[in-house]
Amino acid sequence: MARTALIERVFSFGKNAAGEDEVAIFDSTISEDHSFEIVIPDDPVETGVSLSDHAYAKPRSLRMEVAVSDTPLQERGVPVYDRSNTPSVQLARLWTNGGDTRRSVFAWQYLVDKANQFAIFDVQTGLELYQNMMFVKGSASVTKDTAGCLHASLEMKQVRFASTRETTYPPRGPKKTKRTGAPKVDAGKVQAEEPTAPVKKAASVLSDWTGLKPRGT
Repeated sequence: MARTALIERVFSFGKNAAGEDEVAIFDSTISEDHSFEIVIPDDPVETGVSLSDHAYAKPRSLRMEVAVSDTPLQERGVPVYDRSNTPSVQLARLWTNGGDTRRSVFAWQYLVDKANQFAIFDVQTGLELYQNMMFVKGSASVTKDTAGCLHASLEMKQVRFASTRETTYPPRGPKKTKRTGAPKVDAGKVQAEEPTAPVKKAASVLSDWTGLKPRGT
């Protein structure tokens, strides 16, 4: 009978200020909900046209239910809260700050802080590795049966990054000198002639005979 290795669920937040790998590993992963969505246009697509020009994939989403106990089990004979030589960050790995704060309370505050910081992280799940994820929603329920642990539901969505390409053009040549030549002539325009002096109307024979002058003279 084939045996399947257990894949540890790990939240990787990259390097911290001290240069250490900041990871978060929960005591238990109760469930994982994986999903993807492809948007297909409602309008008809012409035959022979590539569907990649019309349909597109939405960012991946992931939902997980995790738990952190105030009384964790031992790992390899050593209590989880007593390990001191773990190469990863102790606060994230062990869910304890070394004080009196319960592990469940500290784990919840850690998740809230990461969400408020808009942290980008990777998540190793049982099916695949999700990269560039961000918390979009989180909730925790406390009942009489879960008073000693954190039972949280985390919703995450993938963040897509785009880069722009810069193009450098060669420098321009020396500025050209302005050309000189004959003065500009307005083509198509004709100079209007000066108006001539008004001409008096000649008196008619009738006006000479009657001695009357025509109007306007």
